[in-house]
Amino acid sequence: MAMKSHHRIAAFLQLSGALAFVCLSWSPADAAATNARDSEDSNALIMTAEIALQRNDCGRAASNYAVAAQRLADAKLAERAASVALDCGQFQAAERAAARWRQLTTPTNPGALHATMRAALGLYKIDDARTAFEGWIKTRATGEPRNSASKSGDSPATSPDQGLAVKVTQLAQEAGVPATLAMLRGVQVPQMQSGAAQLVMAGLALDGWNYREAVQYAEKALNAGAERGATELVLARAYAGLGDADQAVAAATAARTAAPKEQSFAAVDTLITLGREREARTSLETLRD
Repeated sequence: MAMKSHHRIAAFLQLSGALAFVCLSWSPADAAATNARDSEDSNALIMTAEIALQRNDCGRAASNYAVAAQRLADAKLAERAASVALDCGQFQAAERAAARWRQLTTPTNPGALHATMRAALGLYKIDDARTAFEGWIKTRATGEPRNSASKSGDSPATSPDQGLAVKVTQLAQEAGVPATLAMLRGVQVPQMQSGAAQLVMAGLALDGWNYREAVQYAEKALNAGAERGATELVLARAYAGLGDADQAVAAATAARTAAPKEQSFAAVDTLITLGREREARTSLETLRD
């Protein structure tokens, strides 16, 4: 037993000496050389990523960019990596790149939060997407500049509520209605209670054939001051989807009354949806006359 203990102690001393030798032999010059090699490797990855993009090899491009972004402390590179991955539908790579982007800037960077949200929606991580969305909304509420078009989706001519509605609509087009609507259902921010936001929610529910939900959101939109003509048209279409002809026709009439020019075909549209082609033809002839 004593002999075995002696051998263990000797082995430990040999290992300790080897580690000490390695530590003493490692110099700042070696570290600099390693960093230089890492930088060269990362630059090579970026070049091959761009070549892959030109060859429509999205998977390789997104992967190489994501790896390079992890190696180099460059926020612009991380942003580029996230953008390429999202455009290519490589959501796991986009998720990593967006996290790196936030790490290199701030956790509340609006563009990085948007990329995080898009990646999470692509992966159907609804809770993660909702958290990123709420964080993005808060950055808009705390004074994100609006004097020019920005990544927030607002143009100089839109109000904050309208800008948010436009952005949510664009998001649904990019990420799909089911995922976007699932994310928005549980959002707890005051901005989403505006008439414009509730009207967008009603439209998304309608596009997803959730007619009762569309009616609920449209009624909330009316109460919150949304544009009446457009909201009544959503109600008309939702009631038509539910097969409630009386409510659908009433809402279509209200839409035309509220906005005679913009909603002049509301009744025709609703009657066609209800399958009442003869009445729709009569209504159309009345408009023509």
